[in-house]
Amino acid sequence: MDKAVNLLAVLSSVLIHFTESGNNQRLDTLVSFGQLQELELKSSFSFETIEDIEPDQLQPGGILVATSNTIIKISPNLTTDVIAVANLSTVTDIEQFNNGSDIIVADFAEFCITKVDRKKNTITEFAGICGKPMEPGNTKDSGLNKPEKLLYVAEENAMFYILFSKKILKHNLTNDQITVMYYDKEVFSDAYAAVMDSKNRYLYVSHTGGISKIDTKASVWSLELVAGTNLNSSNFQRSQSKDGPLTTARFGEIPNAMTWLIKDQVLLVSEHGQALRIVNLEDGVVSTICKRQKSEQSGFITGNMAKCQVNAPVSVKAVDGVVYIGDFYGKPAELKGRILTLYYSQPKCYPPEAKDLKNVLSFTPNKNEYINKDSIKFRCDNGYGVNSSYDTVTCVRALFDNGTVYGVWDKPLPVCKVAVNKKRMHKADVTPSNKINIFGLELDPVMVIVSSVVGTVIHIAAVAAFIVYRRRHRKEEQLIPGGGNSSSEMKQPIQMGSLKFKDLLNKA
Repeated sequence: MDKAVNLLAVLSSVLIHFTESGNNQRLDTLVSFGQLQELELKSSFSFETIEDIEPDQLQPGGILVATSNTIIKISPNLTTDVIAVANLSTVTDIEQFNNGSDIIVADFAEFCITKVDRKKNTITEFAGICGKPMEPGNTKDSGLNKPEKLLYVAEENAMFYILFSKKILKHNLTNDQITVMYYDKEVFSDAYAAVMDSKNRYLYVSHTGGISKIDTKASVWSLELVAGTNLNSSNFQRSQSKDGPLTTARFGEIPNAMTWLIKDQVLLVSEHGQALRIVNLEDGVVSTICKRQKSEQSGFITGNMAKCQVNAPVSVKAVDGVVYIGDFYGKPAELKGRILTLYYSQPKCYPPEAKDLKNVLSFTPNKNEYINKDSIKFRCDNGYGVNSSYDTVTCVRALFDNGTVYGVWDKPLPVCKVAVNKKRMHKADVTPSNKINIFGLELDPVMVIVSSVVGTVIHIAAVAAFIVYRRRHRKEEQLIPGGGNSSSEMKQPIQMGSLKFKDLLNKA
């Protein structure tokens, strides 16, 4: 969408709070929010209940909106255009395929998955047989039982289908086969939302009572509780929402949509008819924002976190720092939808500037921006080494004075300097040497010791010989008439430089 810089500048001084045992506590949050607003379109358009919102892959900056029987494109300039309306019965979710050229649609009432070809403007069956609810098998002769949610994983060329019948299916698009991956009659109820982690391993799903994850690489799939509690639909009782640690937090209504605010770290979950919940996996807490107030002033209210409220959110999607919320209002027979927006900020760090890269061979990974916990490692040119005890820095959270979160590197960026005397190496790269370096020469330590001992013995012998020689010479001087006081009769001084070592030994 058309996101102006000045809109980001209005991020208010808001932190997420949570209440536990009646005490308000301030979190060292990973996300801060601006104001809840309604998206104002240039062309008037009347939405029905908004089931899903997705960024338009064919037109960057635009979004796709799926209502119960229509798909609408909203361009970056905020104009609207209907993509598909015919042959759509009860749309519950959409996904994009072939880089956005095709839109895959979960048709709840027709028991099938359909494909909208945006170029040909046609709608065809994609999986199952529309109108025939059957058990999964080969897609050419089988139907699907009430599909709720779609999830496309490009790396596996596979589409996941979550069914109202408490099953998760995997559609291998290469061989066109569908396999039941998970089935749980007791716990897996009302699974309206699913997201994949950054490594395409853990599938996070909402269900009655909370949020769980599934290891998709495991031979047998099973639910692992992440937040809230595991409750089946038969014994589920609505209770008051509760913030706090992940496993003691409670969802008063069924979580019906979720999106990543920070991949693998923070989820935004819409709690149907009640509030938006922040599931902070990094810090292990659940908190609430824009909660609906039980008062005469019902419905959504724009504003900052101190006064904003949603009415009945059914879909959420975070795109480039903006959360799009599909909210509805009105009487049951006359429900209307609207799109709300909520700007948010998260810890982001940026790569070194060119002036900081002198003598740097590389830093990895090289990206336009880094989020919380991302690290970069520096490597210097040959003959250079980092001027510190570390070569890696990590992006961490920090707060402006007004409470807006941002990112900083946890340590000063390493600087590459000329290596002095020795090459900088890791311990694993160093091979211990048994040589001793003397004046640039590497000598065997045994030879150094022997040479030192021999040299010492020779030096002591030479000194002893010289002392004996001097004593004898003085005695000879005392025998000279006149006591050797006459200068003409005085012996000439000994010229040590003219004597050889063996001569000294002989004289001794």
